[in-house]
Amino acid sequence: MQTIDITIDNLKCGGCAASIRKAIEKFSNVRKVEIDREKENVKIAYEGELSRETIAQTLLSLGYPEKGTVDGLSAIGSNLKSYVSCALGRLSNEKSVQ
Repeated sequence: MQTIDITIDNLKCGGCAASIRKAIEKFSNVRKVEIDREKENVKIAYEGELSRETIAQTLLSLGYPEKGTVDGLSAIGSNLKSYVSCALGRLSNEKSVQ
C-alpha cells in the first residue's frame, strides 16, 4: 500500500473533513483517508495507481488547495469554495446521523 500526504489550506471543521473524505473515497483504489484538522493534513492510503496531482486537483476543486499553492484572488476563491464544501459536508453528516 502507498500513501499520499498533503497539507492543505481552509480546513476548518468536521464538515470540511466530511466533504474531503467523501470526494477522495470516490477513487476506487483508495483504502483509507485520514484527516488531521489541527495540522490541516490529509493522508490517503491507496493501492495501484493514484497521482498526487490528481488528489491535489480534487482538493483544490473543493476549495482546499495544497498549502502555499494559491494566493491573491485564487486564495479568496478557494476560501469561498471551502465554505460551500464545508456546508455540504455538515449537511451530509447530519443526514447520516438521522
